[in-house]
Amino acid sequence: MVKLRENRFRICLVVAGMLALSACQTTTGSGERNVEKMKRAIEQTLVGDDWSVGVEIIRRSHKNAYGDFMPWLKERARTFPPVYLYAMADRMRKKDKVGTVKWYVAARVRHTYDLQRCTNSRAIHRLQLFEQRFHKSVFKYAAKNPDSAYEVALEGLEWDIDNASSTTQGQSHCLPEY
Repeated sequence: MVKLRENRFRICLVVAGMLALSACQTTTGSGERNVEKMKRAIEQTLVGDDWSVGVEIIRRSHKNAYGDFMPWLKERARTFPPVYLYAMADRMRKKDKVGTVKWYVAARVRHTYDLQRCTNSRAIHRLQLFEQRFHKSVFKYAAKNPDSAYEVALEGLEWDIDNASSTTQGQSHCLPEY
């Protein structure tokens, strides 16, 4: 019975996320409503441990919604799990290289903290997945602009210190014990 309830909850989240994603693709005059839908959908995804819908909403937000949606994400970032911070960095990749570095560093610090708490020591290798994803954007920028990247990375660390979070990923991101 509990499993059935959990599956229904996940289905509801997926449906809400799909509706929000479909709203992201609309370019008509209903942009403000679409941004509000995306915000509500993001808030709903934070209730459970399956954040894949929230990540997709952030990564696929329409370029017309970027100016309204991204400031809201940044303002709420302290309440988000690390995967949402990675998604924010990924979404900024083309428009804001400096922001990409800052949010990547903030996500990396929080993700490392979460993975270090796993009982399975192999879970820390999940960080490599995100290194591969950001290799071309973050590390390339850092190689070309070492002084700026250093300063921005420090901003990401300062943001993490200033925005202590009780929102962590729990054990859902840890690898199972064998």
